[in-house]
Amino acid sequence: MNHVSTGDHVSTGDAPNFDEEPPITPINLELGDHDLYDDVDRNDFTSLSIWDLYMAAEKENMLKLKVLVDKKQNRVVFVESDGDFVNTLFSFLTMPIGTILRLTLKQSETAILGSMGTLYQSLENLEADYFEKETTKALLLRPRNPYDYRCKDLKLNVDDTEATRYYGCNDMYEEEFFSDKHSASLSTSQLFRCSCGKLMDQKIQFTAINDGVFIQGRMFIVTDNLKVIQQSTKPSWALLKDLGIKEVASLEEENINLGVKEILSLLQLSFISTTPLTDVLLKGVDHTYAARKMEQEETHYILKSEDVLSSDTKKITVKLNIRKSNNTVLYAEAGEDFVDFIFSLLTIPLGSVLRLLVQTPKLGCLTNLYKSVESSCSTYKEHLLSPPVAPQFGCKNQPLDIEVMHHPRYYKGDKLPVNKNENWKANAVVNPNPSEVFLKAPETFMVTDDLIVTPFSFISSLFLLNKLKVPIDDMMIREMSIGQEEALRLLEACLTSKSVLTTAFKFKEVNLKKPKQET
Repeated sequence: MNHVSTGDHVSTGDAPNFDEEPPITPINLELGDHDLYDDVDRNDFTSLSIWDLYMAAEKENMLKLKVLVDKKQNRVVFVESDGDFVNTLFSFLTMPIGTILRLTLKQSETAILGSMGTLYQSLENLEADYFEKETTKALLLRPRNPYDYRCKDLKLNVDDTEATRYYGCNDMYEEEFFSDKHSASLSTSQLFRCSCGKLMDQKIQFTAINDGVFIQGRMFIVTDNLKVIQQSTKPSWALLKDLGIKEVASLEEENINLGVKEILSLLQLSFISTTPLTDVLLKGVDHTYAARKMEQEETHYILKSEDVLSSDTKKITVKLNIRKSNNTVLYAEAGEDFVDFIFSLLTIPLGSVLRLLVQTPKLGCLTNLYKSVESSCSTYKEHLLSPPVAPQFGCKNQPLDIEVMHHPRYYKGDKLPVNKNENWKANAVVNPNPSEVFLKAPETFMVTDDLIVTPFSFISSLFLLNKLKVPIDDMMIREMSIGQEEALRLLEACLTSKSVLTTAFKFKEVNLKKPKQET
């Protein structure tokens, strides 16, 4: 994994640098023990008015769409909206896969993303003792969006992941904090100690320097398959022709408001449907049809190998237990490095997944959304097309070409220093996972074809063979070395298949080796 810094200064009128993100700067530093509305008692009359105001604000955050409906075919032709709806759509690309799974599983039991749901449940079920640190499991179950501070300005943000909190020691508010005995560090946990020895348990409130979300102040058209078009770029009649509309008489306009529930449905259906807007917005549409249709389609691999493959990456070795009669992988015996890798897939933002995988039919309309960003004039398009893994979620056992974001630098005060004579000191953030591993070593795990991960047990492996009715003499073991190319195949298989190991490695017979005999 590579690391990318978010920068430690603010641009002052220069052209935007896509490789750097303006820092978030704390202002008016105060101790904050509670979030807004934490103390609201819904049963208390005086608090009720505050709660009503809060709920009213939530209602005002509904997204308003003008929807053009083809009544004859009972489908959405396109919707018209301002940047609020498009910003919410684009924010999907910044969400880690684990967050998407968690949010959509709460919304519906319809399975999306191949075997990633099984992998997520395996992470939930794995005992905390197997993890390098006691907080690692909880972090992986709720991976952070690298641009959560930008997404908080969305009119409607469906990601309920708790925003990153920052803490410092008591000296944070004293002049001596800038003396040599302090490292001027911040922490995202209350359990760390400052270099001065004091516990970093004082919550810091800050305000971000921000200039919008991803796009601003324009009207857009979004087609049923999630192509985003700036409204002024094409005549309406030409657009209708492109969308296969021949009779204007069958078209009607509807005004529809979208809330969190509808946006989560849209997020889910974007993976499994070719018509997600129709499925979400029109009543009477069979929402499970698209999922059944996608499951029947064959997966095709189109990998961006010339751009993302490298020959100098670390190899991970696993033992594949294969049924000889049909050449299917029943399970793999793998070390903690392989399980680190597959768990790290939950932390990768969707935009980077789509960058690595040029095209896959089973990812629905998300390729259209990604290509819409490519053709847009958004200042922050690179943040959407290649979002890094959030700070503190780096994994050294990750063979894929994924950047890891460093925390931005933070400054005490109400402005940034403007000249070198000012006595300012940047505050670095303590990394709770400097080793960049998730699991303790050494450890061996059993990983089934559908990504059920459990600590390896000889007895459990025998019971699995019995459950699958596989004769012992129909088994063989082969070693597999996993580099970038194999990791890409695994990534796509994880997202699109219920037989991940078989699907990923069925083209790689030449690389399968008999394991060395133990003496």
